[in-house]
Amino acid sequence: MTTASAPGKAILLGEHAAVYGRPALAVPVQAVHATAEVSPSDGDRVYLEAPDISINAYLDELPDKQPLAKAVELAMQEADIKGGIQVRVTSDIPRASGLGSSAAVSVAIIRAVWEHSGRDIAADRVAQIAFEVEKLHHGDPSGIDNTVVAFEIPVMFIKDQEPRPLGVTGRFQFVIGDTGEPSPTKQLVTMLRGRWTGDSEFIDAIFDSIGELTEQASASIGRGEIGNLGPLMNHCQTLLETLGVSSPGLEQLIFAAREAGAMGAKLSGAGGGGIMIAHVDDSSLEAVDTALREAGAVRTIRIEIGK
Repeated sequence: MTTASAPGKAILLGEHAAVYGRPALAVPVQAVHATAEVSPSDGDRVYLEAPDISINAYLDELPDKQPLAKAVELAMQEADIKGGIQVRVTSDIPRASGLGSSAAVSVAIIRAVWEHSGRDIAADRVAQIAFEVEKLHHGDPSGIDNTVVAFEIPVMFIKDQEPRPLGVTGRFQFVIGDTGEPSPTKQLVTMLRGRWTGDSEFIDAIFDSIGELTEQASASIGRGEIGNLGPLMNHCQTLLETLGVSSPGLEQLIFAAREAGAMGAKLSGAGGGGIMIAHVDDSSLEAVDTALREAGAVRTIRIEIGK
């Protein structure tokens, strides 16, 4: 049996604008993972087991557009495996939370299938295959989730360009708060597409502003300017609220984090539910974590980038 895993992800700045070619910053979240196990099976058929979503079936019994089945199928095609395997997938990443659950599952499957074939596969190719599956999940994704999950490093992402590793000077700490409410990525992306079609000048201006904030954040992280990132995150949250992708649950956690001493806080991912992320330091980390739980977060996750 071969086993492979993939982490979750969080977006620091740039969500939604990234779909329209603006930059985004994203980081892996190693505290949560999706795991895939591949083992030989009798015969030529492929059996897929995903207990988290109640899938126990042969691949040819599942719909063509079932995302997990598509991930297995594409991975097998790439690895030139014809059949005779059993794939089991599990994940402790909350679904529809903004933590990149679907991308992590796809990447774990692709890696496990390739390891079963006895060969290595480059991270950029993993990301490309996973992106095809992301289209089934989200309709018109930016590609950032599958990219940061496949590379497992902080990245500056621009659609249709090679991802750039995010230079980090110093140590940046964050606390993620999960509202426990689903984040309807596909619906929000579709909603914004409609708004952009109806008034592209206004929406593009907001996307341009988000892109500028993202560039400034990248520069601040690269220079180790710890105090500059929080205000940029707060400004970005205001713009995301203007786009209509925030939610009362997210804003409750964001307010609680700021009141507890976070240097900045904003939603992370598609919005409408899911997670938010707060920039903290040693003096505020514990207080912010506690405040988020008291404000209704169903879970908190601590991450850091840099030294």
